Amino acid sequence: MAFPKLVKIGLRQLIEGPYTNLFPKTPPVPVPKEFRGKPRYDREKCIGCGACVKVCPSGAVQLVEDPRAEDPKKKKKVQFYMGLCIFCYFCMEACPVDAISYGDEWILSSYDKFDDKLIVSDLPEREQAQKEG
Repeated sequence: MAFPKLVKIGLRQLIEGPYTNLFPKTPPVPVPKEFRGKPRYDREKCIGCGACVKVCPSGAVQLVEDPRAEDPKKKKKVQFYMGLCIFCYFCMEACPVDAISYGDEWILSSYDKFDDKLIVSDLPEREQAQKEG
């Protein structure tokens, strides 16, 4: 019968405390090396080919114009919307120049859907919008 076992576990938790990590009061557990957290994006490596946009099943990756680019071939850059991302990393596998890599940042909660945690980009419009408010 499972009832006595549940009582035993419940009493143990009352005395010793819960089995779970009391996050955010205690630091989170370490993540494995190949953990699929927030992707890292290397703007300098990116050639703007759009392969990542084509394979993204959730539409979290978009190509945007980069006004800083001097080379017309590198005018398009990638922007990630983490609120849509399902962390499948098809984008990383499709990238021919390895501009996208695994990230270990996974604490992405925010009340603002335009927070830096939720949009991976380094375009000047975002930087200006952040300064203005």
